[in-house]
Amino acid sequence: MLSRSRRGPGSGYFDELLYKTSYCCYGFIGCVAVIRGVNVSNQTVLVVEDDANMQDFLKEVLASEGLIVHTASDGKEALQKTLALAPDLVLLDLRMPNLDGVTYCKAVRLDKHTRNIPIIVVTSLSMQAKLEESIAAGADDFVAKPFDVNDLLLRVRTMLKVQHIADTQERMQRYILSLRQARGETSPKA
Repeated sequence: MLSRSRRGPGSGYFDELLYKTSYCCYGFIGCVAVIRGVNVSNQTVLVVEDDANMQDFLKEVLASEGLIVHTASDGKEALQKTLALAPDLVLLDLRMPNLDGVTYCKAVRLDKHTRNIPIIVVTSLSMQAKLEESIAAGADDFVAKPFDVNDLLLRVRTMLKVQHIADTQERMQRYILSLRQARGETSPKA
């Protein structure tokens, strides 16, 4: 692993993190390449996933990026941890025991202490109807399983970059613009 950082205030800013890691995710074998990031020191992510293998995989990938990762295996535990920890970001599976992802989103958005926590849904495409329902309930973005790790990390870093913006509409506009810039896109796709 090779990491480079720019000189300047603060010690947690990673300008560029280059590493190559083999991984296997539900039969998909790939390689993580160049990840450009933002300051992730002391930023926390709550991974809400009932599949232990996927939970471990996400935790390992996010922790390797310098994030503090907490996990929950069901929706009820996730809500308790969200209230207790107030994470900077939540990665949420929709199909959860005890409390589904849509209900979790609604509960998080109703509480004044958690309503601005960004939520990225990570779920299978077969959950399309629930996916739309979760966006309506307050999820900020979604990533379909199986996913490209580079894309997931790009979305996580970009969301963490704009998560401090309290106005939801402005945050989403900045998020989309930042994603497009990171991908080298210059204009909206038709």
